[in-house]
Amino acid sequence: MYPRTPRIGRRLIALPLLALASLAPVGCSGSGTVSGQVTLDGKPLPIGNIIFVPANGPAVSAPIKDGAYTAPGVPTGEIKVAVETDSIKKQIDQTKKGSGPGKSDPSVSGPPAGSSAAQNMPPAAKEFFEKQRAAAAEAAKIAKELAADYRPLPDRYKDASSSGLSLTVSGGSNKFDAALTSK
Repeated sequence: MYPRTPRIGRRLIALPLLALASLAPVGCSGSGTVSGQVTLDGKPLPIGNIIFVPANGPAVSAPIKDGAYTAPGVPTGEIKVAVETDSIKKQIDQTKKGSGPGKSDPSVSGPPAGSSAAQNMPPAAKEFFEKQRAAAAEAAKIAKELAADYRPLPDRYKDASSSGLSLTVSGGSNKFDAALTSK
């Protein structure tokens, strides 16, 4: 049999254990998945990004397509929200200027197809320039599609501190719809 601990000794042991147990939930943090709809003047925002900004820690972003988004890994707690489409506009502008992804470099675009210089090129060079032209055509197609879907947003939505959008995230699934206005 174990020696009997005096009552005062048991209390002294129990108090620190209770204190540690009460602190455990405070030190734990989790995350949840947030999904929903983003509208602009009552219509789904075709493309963009939604950004969840916690008080501490890194922001989490998710793409918006036809108004819908799903953002896994958003920290639990109070979260401020921003919505932006500037990155889409930047991609469109870069592609139009010839510096975007997939745009061929003018210095390697090669001679015009069907010209005598093109006809006298080695097959590997012809293949290289055809791939460059195809990549440029694909980039132009993507830029045209992006331009059709792009909608500018008021500056206030680009910054989580001025957007007026916020939510409280809990573990598991969370729903958050953002109704934006162009005015």
